Amino acid sequence: MGDKIYEDVYDGQVWQDFQQEGFLMGERCYGLSMNVDWFQPFKNRNDYSVGVLYFTSVNFPRSIRFKFENVIVAGTIPALEKNPSCLNFFLEPVVSELKVLWNGIRMKTSLSKVPLLVRAALMCVVCDVPAARKVGGFKSHAGTKGCSRCYKSFPGGFGERKDYSGFDRENWEPRSKNKHNKFAEKIKRCKTKTEYLTKSRDYGTYYSVVTELQYFDCVRFIVIDPMHNLFLGTAKTMYKLWTKLKLLTPKKITILESRLKLMNVATDIGRIPSKISANYGKFSADEWKNWTTIFSMYALHGLLPEEHLKCWERFVLACRILCDPFLSKVELQKADILLLNFCRKFEQLYGRMAVMPTMHLHCHLRECLIDYGPISAFWCFAFERYNGYFGQIPTNNRSVEIQFMRRLTILRHVENAQLPAQYNSEFSDFVSYATFN
Repeated sequence: MGDKIYEDVYDGQVWQDFQQEGFLMGERCYGLSMNVDWFQPFKNRNDYSVGVLYFTSVNFPRSIRFKFENVIVAGTIPALEKNPSCLNFFLEPVVSELKVLWNGIRMKTSLSKVPLLVRAALMCVVCDVPAARKVGGFKSHAGTKGCSRCYKSFPGGFGERKDYSGFDRENWEPRSKNKHNKFAEKIKRCKTKTEYLTKSRDYGTYYSVVTELQYFDCVRFIVIDPMHNLFLGTAKTMYKLWTKLKLLTPKKITILESRLKLMNVATDIGRIPSKISANYGKFSADEWKNWTTIFSMYALHGLLPEEHLKCWERFVLACRILCDPFLSKVELQKADILLLNFCRKFEQLYGRMAVMPTMHLHCHLRECLIDYGPISAFWCFAFERYNGYFGQIPTNNRSVEIQFMRRLTILRHVENAQLPAQYNSEFSDFVSYATFN
């Protein structure tokens, strides 16, 4: 047999497992992907965040999977005075409907007026680390057992920075669905808050309502988002660290910026803002991706010490491989080895306490790609874009969550409206204004 090629979710192990169980073999059986994310609806306030629950069907080809008309907004999470430690209250109605969809419901479709059996299963949850931990019932990365994929302990006392170093992953005990669900059930039955906190700390687990879905594997199905992990995580951290340690001085940054101005790239790629020293804190994930995969090696050549540049080069090469829309098994192994070597070299150069939790998760990315195919099949870029759309919706600054859902309902009705041909010209401007482009 030739080298296995990962082109989309359908080449991943999770899709194949559902097929072997017979779920995806029938007609009208849909796999769903869920994203939970927060955005700030007010430009001048950073103390007010609204959450959104997105769903999309992975049955769609990747080219149309994340288009607005194929994304379901299941609800919003209102801004709360205190950041919730879990999302069970908001996920309970979602899980209740997912249980019904797993067994199947009869409904009319656009292609049939006769009610037909429709089934759906939640196959993937992709979001940033804090949201992923809350959905799956895992301790945060600040916990001693703060990884959702293994039971590696991160030493450090209360209020102290955790030690995320150590990349001997052959010694990491992997988490499993059965053990996670067993611990979650034990914690659910705790009778006192002290007992609850003690067991959750010992197990690295909280109770999550999604464990009630009989088919759902919190360990495998809640994936590490490559966008947050690679670009908003490590890439951003590395630049900040170089400036903090004076590896990039103001004089060197001036040279770097002059090099960026000289670079000519395709217009559809975009470019890094010329004043990177002043703007890097506001870089989007796409800008960090471009910086990492396209600009950085040229711009940093001769400015960073050679050993540090070679360490960064391993990360860059891994990202270039992983961002390819088609990925072979051999290339995946190469990227995995490059990331592992990068993490080990980083620890050697910058010290144990400089290691970030995102770097530990780099060592688990390979598992996610084996399960779901190339990273472009499931990363969060599309959902981040929709957060931007929501943030631009005008409101009266009161009960904004309700206004968002009302506006979304209007958009759905307008885009699906079937107007007589003679009225298209009169209403085309209105429809274009009222819908997302």
